[in-house]
Amino acid sequence: VLKASAFCLLWTGLAIAIAYALAKKFTKRMRHLNALVVGSRHDRKDPIRIEFPGSDEVSDLAQAFQGLLDRIEEHQRQTLLIERGKIELDVARQVAHDLRSPLTTLEILVRRESPSTPNDVRILGQALNRIREVTDSLLNHTAPRISPFASPDTTTADEAIPFYPHLAIERILAEKKIEFSGNINFQFFYISDPLAPLILTNGPAAEFSRILSNLINNSMESYSSNTPAPVEIELGSTQPESFEIVIRDRGRGMSPQVLRQLGDPGFTHGKSFGNGIGFHHAKQVVARLGGRIQVQSSLNSGTEVRITLPRVDPALPAFPGESAGTWEQVILVDDDSLIHEAWRERLSGKSRIRSFFSATEFKRFYSKNFDQLERTLILMDHEFDLEPELSGLDLLCELGLERQAILVTGRFDDPAVLRSALLAGIRVYPKNLIPHLFKNTG
Repeated sequence: VLKASAFCLLWTGLAIAIAYALAKKFTKRMRHLNALVVGSRHDRKDPIRIEFPGSDEVSDLAQAFQGLLDRIEEHQRQTLLIERGKIELDVARQVAHDLRSPLTTLEILVRRESPSTPNDVRILGQALNRIREVTDSLLNHTAPRISPFASPDTTTADEAIPFYPHLAIERILAEKKIEFSGNINFQFFYISDPLAPLILTNGPAAEFSRILSNLINNSMESYSSNTPAPVEIELGSTQPESFEIVIRDRGRGMSPQVLRQLGDPGFTHGKSFGNGIGFHHAKQVVARLGGRIQVQSSLNSGTEVRITLPRVDPALPAFPGESAGTWEQVILVDDDSLIHEAWRERLSGKSRIRSFFSATEFKRFYSKNFDQLERTLILMDHEFDLEPELSGLDLLCELGLERQAILVTGRFDDPAVLRSALLAGIRVYPKNLIPHLFKNTG
């Protein structure tokens, strides 16, 4: 009996030892497999491969898990292709949506039999530029950026730049007047306060122009055929740090239910071929720029869209000293005699006027009389044809005249000039608006 018991104990101990060894080996391999599985969860660009040698159950489990990973990765790849396809489809829809206006304008201009006027040539260039920018955006697989005035040499499509909303409105309206010239019922009314042309904002100028174009189209499409179709666009600034653009029509209007859905992706109303892109895009861009968009509408009474955006020039006075009458004298520095004549007509009877036709001439005068110019307003050109090495902006900064000067230039919409002037605290004024300067001031 003792021998039998000892023999049983021996075999039991041996079985336990073998089982322990096998369990330890199995546990070690399972821990190794677990480490590989956990490591596969980390983000990585290359395909996940679990290399696990052997031919036991653990190896079979590793192979099964690898098969599962392969199926997951294939599913993710297919999902990515589908999502990319959706994005490209959205871009294509946006491109088609935004090409309509410039293509229609281009078609009308090309069909005209009479010789093109300078204005037609300008708008033709503007339409071609918009088409080019939209197609460039499609090639880059980005949402299209349309700008009727941003120079490709000075800014990129996505770049936030300082620009004048007034100019964007004027140029979009010039395009719309040609685009809808076949319908005599359409009427455009642009209303702005006297200082509206000086409003500066910061953002993608191209996006801003797209929003204007789409919202104006919405207003025009709200009218029934053969009825008067006035569209009002208003630009003004009621707050020092912001400005408003109001687009107003008297079309069919919208019900409260439609208003609640307005701006939702894909939602459209009252259009045979609408896709809901225009207003949804407007909401996104305005929010991204730190502004807001509000809509008021009622059935058969019309719609009002009000866009509020921040200004980047609230600290700059419209005019140094507020009016020409607060200065003892005004100094004009410009190499164009016609500009001097325009200024003298505008400032007649307001202040004593002194003219300089070159930057060097003014610089010499300043070096001898700097202590007598405290109450002098400087109206400075930016570029001088015979002095290309000098710029009016650099000269004003060099002489410390930032607080008593206005830079008056034809490059008023050049982002580089605007940025530098804003940093220096100098107001930039377009030459073509000289007749409006100091209007209604003392």
